[in-house]
Amino acid sequence: MVLTVAALHDVLEGCDKYSYDNIKEYFGEDIANAVNLLTKSDGQDVGEYLKRIDDSEYSSWLMIVKLADRLHNLRCLKSTNNKDKIQRKSLETRKYFIDYAKRYNEYLYNQISKELEKLEIED
Repeated sequence: MVLTVAALHDVLEGCDKYSYDNIKEYFGEDIANAVNLLTKSDGQDVGEYLKRIDDSEYSSWLMIVKLADRLHNLRCLKSTNNKDKIQRKSLETRKYFIDYAKRYNEYLYNQISKELEKLEIED
């Protein structure tokens, strides 16, 4: 279940071709619900979004998927020249994600912290 959700985590955000019902039909209700929890609505506050994941019945592993996604996103920021985006994502990560990382997974906490340090050095 975890790997399936991790693979599908951005489908509802970035692909108009697929819906919650499509995921439910192909993968089942539990997978669809978990993917839906990882889907951030336009304009939704990041803190509220992460709290929704944290409060869910799947939080023990769903937050790990989200934190791994954030780590990947931070690593990809190195390839952009958009300093505003780098600063925005770094600040957002420090404000909202780092405490969850510290609470949920020491490895991800350490890796996210290292990436934030690298982004500051390169700035």
